[in-house]
Amino acid sequence: MTSTSEKFDQSFTHHTIQVNGVRLHYVVGGKGDLVVLLHGYAQTWYEWRKIMPALAEHYTVIAPDLRGAGDSDKPLTGYDKRSLANDIYQLVKQLGFQQVYLVGHDIGLMVAYAYAAAHPDDVKRLVVIDAPIPGVEPWEEVITSPMVWHFAFHAVPNLPEALVAGRERTYLSTEQLRFQHNS
Repeated sequence: MTSTSEKFDQSFTHHTIQVNGVRLHYVVGGKGDLVVLLHGYAQTWYEWRKIMPALAEHYTVIAPDLRGAGDSDKPLTGYDKRSLANDIYQLVKQLGFQQVYLVGHDIGLMVAYAYAAAHPDDVKRLVVIDAPIPGVEPWEEVITSPMVWHFAFHAVPNLPEALVAGRERTYLSTEQLRFQHNS
């Protein structure tokens, strides 16, 4: 995942853990109170690589690949935000932590929100970045925008998999270019 021109901090290590019947991949480093970083759509733990070393100076930092992303398992079901949040909750508990600083971006925001709603006493602070929460204004406006066509595309059962199969790198690379162009 890292290019030869950009080495990731060697003090971070890659691990997998079994939670809720799925294997999650995560990257961990640092010492202290726990900060969990949850990535957005079409991204992985790697989204956080540049901020993780600074956070690790004061915290234990964990950046998992959510179910269905990166090096984590990709089961057919369990992609509702409560299930994804429960995956992360089980990860945190299995690693022996009680409380967490929780940061979510995009889809990770929705997972972080579900986690905090289900376990409010276990979340020291919640940081949510760059995504509206479904059911809250202006969600309907967002999902009908042509800029987020991928919401509707991925909502059609089996269509995205059929059209993208064997072309994942092209699809995701094109998505990344589109997001960079619009930034």
